[in-house]
Amino acid sequence: MKHIPVYSDKALLEEAHNLMQASQPFAWVTIINQEGSSARHLGSSMLVTSEGKVIGTVGGAIAELQLIEQSIQAIKEGKPRTIKIPLPVCAGVITCFVNVFHAPSHLILVGAGHVAQPISKLAKMLGFQVTVIDDRADYATKDRFPEVDRIIVDDWDKALNEVSIDSNTYIIILTYAGEYDELALRTIVASKAAYIGMISSESKAKGILSKLRRDGISDDLLRRVVTPIGLDIGAETPAEVAVSTMAEIVMRRKRRTGKPLSIAERELTKS
Repeated sequence: MKHIPVYSDKALLEEAHNLMQASQPFAWVTIINQEGSSARHLGSSMLVTSEGKVIGTVGGAIAELQLIEQSIQAIKEGKPRTIKIPLPVCAGVITCFVNVFHAPSHLILVGAGHVAQPISKLAKMLGFQVTVIDDRADYATKDRFPEVDRIIVDDWDKALNEVSIDSNTYIIILTYAGEYDELALRTIVASKAAYIGMISSESKAKGILSKLRRDGISDDLLRRVVTPIGLDIGAETPAEVAVSTMAEIVMRRKRRTGKPLSIAERELTKS
């Protein structure tokens, strides 16, 4: 575990800014209440990265080690938490709020056709960093995608090798030809992406998956592929497909079920 001391709030803010710029998730731990004696005052803070690097301190020696472990767990779960912990050395108790900061999720659209346009707009509204890839210079343009963060025009395999794909990356394959859908899927199926989706009919999806399976790609990898994509809302227009697709991605990112939230029928049945 690497511990980096800081000597001012400004320095701590600068370290937090550097982590955000590097797209590195971290927890900000702040003392929000104290009882009895403690080494640090109310409002003292430290940063903890997902790798266990600690910047600053809230004091507490052994207690701080427990806070670090809880902070790393909070980062993994993506949820803030409040922790009350005794300080054996000082004979006091501190309560800390652990807030979690993640880099924006990255959405890669492999294809710049008419469905990609509303998906990119909705994704930006949802806070995603968006990259659009296509081999057609007249489709992948700033005029058609003014809101996206990056546009890559190149051969499909070369373009996909230009982007960084990690566990915070979501990929939608929506090229203009089945052969390019297949090529893109072969290129990324073994990546660490959180979501690999391919817009497709059922028959085309079955054909591509069967072909990849015959070519030795494992069932475990193929099970990660979402195709056809989206929630069943009867989507037909590009805008409806965008809503269906992004709703599924948000559902998976938040690890929820996608079931309706209405309580009316359940409550009325009780009476």
